[in-house]
Amino acid sequence: YSIFISLRTLGEALCVPLLALALAAADRAIPAADDSFPARRWLVVAGLAAGAAFWFRFQTIIFAGGLGAAILLVVPGTWTQRLRSLAWFTVGGLFPIVAQGFLDLATWGGFLRSFIQYIHFNVIRDGAALNSGRSPWWFYGPFLQRALTPWFWVPMLIGAVGAIRDRRRLLVVLPLLVFVLLHVFTAHKEERFLFPLI
Repeated sequence: YSIFISLRTLGEALCVPLLALALAAADRAIPAADDSFPARRWLVVAGLAAGAAFWFRFQTIIFAGGLGAAILLVVPGTWTQRLRSLAWFTVGGLFPIVAQGFLDLATWGGFLRSFIQYIHFNVIRDGAALNSGRSPWWFYGPFLQRALTPWFWVPMLIGAVGAIRDRRRLLVVLPLLVFVLLHVFTAHKEERFLFPLI
């Protein structure tokens, strides 16, 4: 409940519709992933949405990477067709990221400077953990247990297990799994970091 009474703008909440759009567009592209215009268009839209989510929460780049990997695994056809589909998704994703880079160039004095500073402070120097504390790897378990009612866990587990039989479900499962694992193994944890998944 602390997520809803925050005194700061929650980029975690602002990126949610964009991540949902990225998933929906990728799902729409897969049946037509024959390098036709509709398939390319939906892959570019998926990339644009995932890239735009990066504007609000830098960590969503990991979600986008998981979605790209899922596209690579789910698209039917040869590896050349799969790589071509991944390329269209990547082209879409690069537009907002490059736009962010030019905005940073104008405001921060360097291309993608805000992202580079973020990585330097939080990853290289481990500044967030030093300033705000460290949490154990299992920190998110009790939070997810409280945040997601029991009736939610059964369909979620069925969907995850179903991804083994139906590769198309990987479009949802793989990005979420990669996103959660990144946060589980990050030293500094806050409940709001997983808000884009709920």
